[in-house]
Amino acid sequence: MKKKIVFIIGLTFLMISAFSINILKDVSYDEGSIEFDIKPVQDVLLPERAILIDANITKDYEELKDADEVYFEIKQKGSKNYTEASAMNLKNGTYRIQTMFPKSGEYYLKATVKDDDLTKTSPEIKINVDKA
Repeated sequence: MKKKIVFIIGLTFLMISAFSINILKDVSYDEGSIEFDIKPVQDVLLPERAILIDANITKDYEELKDADEVYFEIKQKGSKNYTEASAMNLKNGTYRIQTMFPKSGEYYLKATVKDDDLTKTSPEIKINVDKA
């Protein structure tokens, strides 16, 4: 009799747990769709010269004109360390940095946007800095 009661209580807790998991699966938070289009302003990128890089950012297919913060992370091929640069808001969905690359080669960069309670980072892109 005691085994039967323990079994029924255990089965009840198991069923309650299963229903709780299903309820949690149905709850989702839609953070909105943020897309990045990152590209240098200049066609030719030279070392030790000022270079402008733009990130056009959209949220739910509309220009994100008022993000709380946008910054870029830049690293040279083979390096593990990123350099961080805060972007200037051009008020049209475009965020810009001015940077300088010390030498020619491949560089990788990504942008991060913080808007309200949402933070999203773009995929890393590769740019080539040519020899002068």
